[in-house]
Amino acid sequence: MALREDIEKQGGWLFRHRSYLPLLGLPVFVIALRQSGILEKKFGDSVGDFWESCAIIVSFLGLIVRGITAGYAPRGTSGR
Repeated sequence: MALREDIEKQGGWLFRHRSYLPLLGLPVFVIALRQSGILEKKFGDSVGDFWESCAIIVSFLGLIVRGITAGYAPRGTSGR
């Protein structure tokens, strides 16, 4: 039961801080924007296409995870 309690504790913490967790990625985003000109000079226009493809893949993976989670959530919970 210790594992279950630990998972519930971690889940509660993530749920309480869900509004602020994306801010952790903000520095990475800013650095990526600042470095984009350097990458384009080095590798050409294909960097933009690669970045766009990665963004689309991450978006669809997020939608898939959301759909699976909603599909397995029990009836009567906030997940449906």
